[in-house]
Amino acid sequence: MRALIFDVYNKKESKIIISRVCLVMNPIPGFAPLIGGYIFYWFGWRYIFIIYCLFVVCISIFLFFNLPETSYNYLNNKTPNIKNIFRGYLSVIKNKYFWGYAICYLCFNGVMLGYYAALPFWFIKGYGISSYIYTWLGLISVLFYIVALLVGMRYLKSLKSNQQLMIFILSGLLPIILSFVFQFIGFVNIISIIIVMTLWFICTSCIIVPSNVEATHLFENSKSVVSAVLVCITFVAVGIFSYIEAELNQHKLWQIGLFLSACWLISFLVFNFVVYKKSINQN
Repeated sequence: MRALIFDVYNKKESKIIISRVCLVMNPIPGFAPLIGGYIFYWFGWRYIFIIYCLFVVCISIFLFFNLPETSYNYLNNKTPNIKNIFRGYLSVIKNKYFWGYAICYLCFNGVMLGYYAALPFWFIKGYGISSYIYTWLGLISVLFYIVALLVGMRYLKSLKSNQQLMIFILSGLLPIILSFVFQFIGFVNIISIIIVMTLWFICTSCIIVPSNVEATHLFENSKSVVSAVLVCITFVAVGIFSYIEAELNQHKLWQIGLFLSACWLISFLVFNFVVYKKSINQN
């Protein structure tokens, strides 16, 4: 999907479109357990798969008849082969500027998606919250993410991508500091977790779009390859982060703060030394 957007729109336009896509796609893991829970309650677990299959079939039919070809190589009669595809993947993986943006995207977005997976462990197992209620508590952070993304789309247009990334990477220090402050004063409960993670969600909403766009536009003729690499490494990162977050002790907020600190530090160091300092020197 991202490859289609970058095929059709230029960098400035694609930033707006990707923002709209993130507005819809990233909150879905927060709403999915809620919707799936009610389907299970009303109709039984089989209908979760039946409804999903019907949805996929309908979308596939719609795309087959309505989605035109947008590939640069196809439209210019350049037939891809395995060798060129492999070279494309290799050029992306070897590009340090791609990783400068991708690491920011992975660390912030990975923590956010990992939080969705950790919610049952933290709220149900850790605090004894009902399975019917925990999803609603998780939606608090999701709603703030949506609001922050909408505000960013409206008021952050004048900022260059690298400036926006640095501002909100540095803003990621706030939830980290708060997690240690809450631990120090003994304010460790569901509310403190939601506050910390909501602030991380807000920072993430303003990081994932510019990092995604800038990483992809490094390769004008290989956008589909970049999108594929980003998707693959995102799934790997989310799997790792989900496992780590599920294993954290939710009654010890300093562990959550330490985990966020590690992700933040990696993002800051890689982006600052690989991308940001170079952009300042060029200007």
